[in-house]
Amino acid sequence: MKELLYNMLHDSSSIVTPVDALQNMVIALILGAIVCISYKISYSGVAYSRKFNTSLMMLSLITTMIMNILGTSLALSLGMVGALSIIRFRTAIKDPRDATYIFWAISIGMGAGSSNYYIVVIGTIFVAAISILAGFSFKNDNTYLVIVRGTSESTEAVRAALFSAYRHVNLEQKL
Repeated sequence: MKELLYNMLHDSSSIVTPVDALQNMVIALILGAIVCISYKISYSGVAYSRKFNTSLMMLSLITTMIMNILGTSLALSLGMVGALSIIRFRTAIKDPRDATYIFWAISIGMGAGSSNYYIVVIGTIFVAAISILAGFSFKNDNTYLVIVRGTSESTEAVRAALFSAYRHVNLEQKL
């Protein structure tokens, strides 16, 4: 019994070859690029962040790398879960859709790292189509963000220019 438990914990029957690892990373890169394109097309917030979008692709690749390292080793996966559970993410997610994109990128990495290509490719195409369609149907093009850097006099000059340019819109409610 003791030997069986030892073999279950230390068995690395699924060793990832360099070719498999490269193939997994390329698939994750392509699917991560689809996530980035989908995010950019469907984004409807005020301040689009290229850094967040780039981090989605990186998250797919990093998760793929972790899955390649873990393989099917139970001991490694338990140790990795313990190591990752101590990490606290302090970045506040401003839009609830951002959390879904993070989850999507992680699932791509998990699927590509475990060589479940069909599931990941079909799922990515399906989620991207839904994301883009939903992004277009809920897009609000009436949102603007104006950032003025300077003295209070320049702020008032910009405010006056906005009022004169958008007389037909009630800006008092939005400023």
